[in-house]
Amino acid sequence: MLKTIKISIFVLIALSLLNSCSGIMRLTETKSYGKDSLDYNVFENQDLKITYNFWSENGTMNFTIHNKSQEPLYIDWKKSAFILNDLRNVYWIEKTITENVSVIRPTGPAAPYRLSTSTYIPERISILPPNSYINSPTSFPIYKKVYVNDYSKNYYNSVMADNLEFDKEAKRVKIQSSTGKGYVDAIVRLFEYENSPLKFRNYITYSKKEDFTDSKSIDNEFFVQKYTQMSDINFFGKFNNTYSSNHTNQAYRNQSFSRIVQSPYMGGLNFYTHIVLMK
Repeated sequence: MLKTIKISIFVLIALSLLNSCSGIMRLTETKSYGKDSLDYNVFENQDLKITYNFWSENGTMNFTIHNKSQEPLYIDWKKSAFILNDLRNVYWIEKTITENVSVIRPTGPAAPYRLSTSTYIPERISILPPNSYINSPTSFPIYKKVYVNDYSKNYYNSVMADNLEFDKEAKRVKIQSSTGKGYVDAIVRLFEYENSPLKFRNYITYSKKEDFTDSKSIDNEFFVQKYTQMSDINFFGKFNNTYSSNHTNQAYRNQSFSRIVQSPYMGGLNFYTHIVLMK
């Protein structure tokens, strides 16, 4: 009898701990806006093509620029910027960067690599030959988590201020399950450009001439159009065939972040936020 009571107490404690930590993912869908609008995640004109990929935890401004023309293009990173809610973030600052790099040893029985110091100045002007592309020189985070203390909820930790559970304008809906047939619970919040909580732009200056006497600019603007909050299991979708069907939910979650690219919600203009609530 005593042994049974001890086991029951242990089970209750274990269940309490499992229920205290719920994995929640919030999918953020952004939309192109303005004069230089995109087709899905691509902007294109007669000179170049810009392809965007924000897909990461809390979003990252990543893009590639492809020179479509038959002559070189010049990109001035000092006159280009990532603008987040009107705050300008520059892609180029005049500074010297020193870093350690691994260099292969030509001969000798010692370790095949040695550390060497490399000093360089990032290029302000990038030359893009015909039919070639370049990646963004740096990656800026798009969204930052917001925390507030809410002792009235008796939570052990700070509550996410952006959690849709506490958004009076959000709606509880049913969405198609990504792991099988049927529907699952979700919380959705829609926005128009005027009331969007997050607006950002990628401003690029380029020219066909090295002296920039014929410079042009591209101003790609985006805004958050939709939040969808759901369980992490639904967000990650079905198990990959390489994983055993005997995995527990916890094992599934432990492997989740190595399988982000398999999410059925992945998209060039989408990103996600992982929310863990202690109740």
